Amino acid sequence: MKTLLALIIAMILTRSNFTQEYPNEDFYLNSTNDLYSLNYLNTQSSGMGFTGIARLNDISGIENNPASINIPSKYQLNFQYTFKGKHALNYSFTSDNIALKHQLFSGSAGIGWKINKNLTTGLIYNNPKGYYYDLGEGVRTDEFGNVISRYDFYINTVMHSVNIPFVYASDKFRIGLNANYIYGMFSVPGEGFTTINYPNGFEDGNDFKGSTSWFKLDGGVLLHLSKQFAAGLSVSTSMKSTVTYSYPDGTEDHAMASIPWKGGIGFLYSIPGSSWKIGADYKYERTSVITYYKDRHNLHFGTEGIISKNWILRAGFFTLFDNRKDEGNLHWSDKVGAYDQYFVTFGGSYILKNTKINLAVLTSQLSAGKYQNFLVNAGVTFDF
Repeated sequence: MKTLLALIIAMILTRSNFTQEYPNEDFYLNSTNDLYSLNYLNTQSSGMGFTGIARLNDISGIENNPASINIPSKYQLNFQYTFKGKHALNYSFTSDNIALKHQLFSGSAGIGWKINKNLTTGLIYNNPKGYYYDLGEGVRTDEFGNVISRYDFYINTVMHSVNIPFVYASDKFRIGLNANYIYGMFSVPGEGFTTINYPNGFEDGNDFKGSTSWFKLDGGVLLHLSKQFAAGLSVSTSMKSTVTYSYPDGTEDHAMASIPWKGGIGFLYSIPGSSWKIGADYKYERTSVITYYKDRHNLHFGTEGIISKNWILRAGFFTLFDNRKDEGNLHWSDKVGAYDQYFVTFGGSYILKNTKINLAVLTSQLSAGKYQNFLVNAGVTFDF
């Protein structure tokens, strides 16, 4: 029978074994799971190496820089969905076939409103992160080892996010602010939990659950320095929140979850005499606020070009580096750097009057490390 679930999950989520006690920090909802959980819900940027800090975008541009939102007509509708491929994981301490899988809630829907020539606002709901951790089949037994039941053993995590951006635009510059409310939640089947009062686990339907919420602000600027050159800057505030754990026996516990401070700078160059553009972003995340992790630094490159009246093609590359600390008192089950990912992206748009149909493919399957992910993002934008 699977016991000590909290400890097992902690080992799985961190892939580590520490020589000292781990602090009271949440494992389920913080940024340590970004190696798989990110949904990249900005289709045009996703096809272009997820660059976009200095590039005009639709209402989903809040993912990179709220100042990049550009609505050519009075209103804009945008819908997107990301599908993630299965990522199998092998651990020395279990013989189960466990894997990270697609989480159903991984989309976005938004509406933009151009108030006047200079002011734009909107409303966007999205799922910036989520994962389904399939831990294989669980078995409940009695004190004599007899099988009571079998069940699917998993961790199901999702974030629901509501965004209200405000953008001021002129011919030379744009300033954007985004108010963002995030509600994060996870659940684990209660059958895998054992306590003194419930030594054989809990009956079906009594799950271990956790939830928390954050409110943060995102801001950015975008400067049109010349006809060929644009630059952008984006920032996102850090927030901490208490995660409430609800156990199957009715008791509660708490832990701290952090959304780190983020910042980025980007450039976009339009090649003279050509329809092609080249973008580059540097993105920073202060994940050192999470114990045993260091700050995250990643690079993004991409290009796009108009092929015909109706077609735009994109391609790009970006990094997602392993940000665990390499210190003498830590004993990770996989060496630091083993989770480095190098993504190659492809994408395009088909334009039909006021409708733009977007598609992007992101893959890190050429990476040599433990993680090789594959994502497909599809979206449609309608201006009216």
